[in-house]
Amino acid sequence: MFGHDDILKTLIIFVGTFISALCSHFVYTKLKLNPIIQWQLLGMAIHHLVAFGIQLIVLINKWIFGSLTKSLCTLSMIWGTSLFSGCQVFSSAISLSRFYITWSTKRMKYPKKWIMITSTVLGFTLDLVLLTLVYTLQAYFEMPGMIASCSGFEPKETSHFKTGWINLIWMISVAVLGVVGDFGLKRYLKAKQNEGGDIQLVPWKSGGNTEQYSATIPVRATLITFLTSAFFCVFVLILIAEGFREAILILWETYGCVQLPLIIGLTVKLNQNKVAPQQPKQQLNFHDESNG
Repeated sequence: MFGHDDILKTLIIFVGTFISALCSHFVYTKLKLNPIIQWQLLGMAIHHLVAFGIQLIVLINKWIFGSLTKSLCTLSMIWGTSLFSGCQVFSSAISLSRFYITWSTKRMKYPKKWIMITSTVLGFTLDLVLLTLVYTLQAYFEMPGMIASCSGFEPKETSHFKTGWINLIWMISVAVLGVVGDFGLKRYLKAKQNEGGDIQLVPWKSGGNTEQYSATIPVRATLITFLTSAFFCVFVLILIAEGFREAILILWETYGCVQLPLIIGLTVKLNQNKVAPQQPKQQLNFHDESNG
């Protein structure tokens, strides 16, 4: 039955789809960032767009047919949760890439694109695989959880184990990893500066335009993502304990609408300063990423 909560969720998801499309266009056409950082930020925006789009299609099916199967509920929950955890994966990947770029240039080498691309893809793939496993287990074994609330089946109380804890532990772990990367970068820069002299960034490629932007998600942006995520996880636990599952879904989607513009907005606001890196000295050998 398509109720008032479903109407509210549909409106929120429609708004989220529209916002994600605008964010994707803005990142692709307006921002001038380090190529890998911009690719990661664009991936975050496109991921939000796909996730909202899939959920919108699922709700349209519910409006037409009046109910959802366990398969459609599983699909909706996978991408709905990925709005939350997938954004953390991309945010942490940006933080770690920032550290790797700085570490590589300090060693007078070009950062390897394939390392940052591969680690980001693997992290995002692991996120989807883990969510798929959790919600598939709930659906197949009819365990207590979000799938039961969505499709309406009576869960079998055969175990005290809650699969939702897997998602929560994963999300918090990914968020903490990104914050550790940012704090590690700050300590690394401070230690190197104490050794004497400023750190000069090596240009991304030799020749061409040597102007380089800071092109990173600021520490404050990552901390806001982490703190709101930690607060949200605690709040979700409280709601689960009280049994307000519909409220969880509505708050979840609303959070997804806000998180992406917040990160992009802070990126634009706090990364206005341009850095003009020095050209590498002629007597040093620099290896492009295409040369291993």
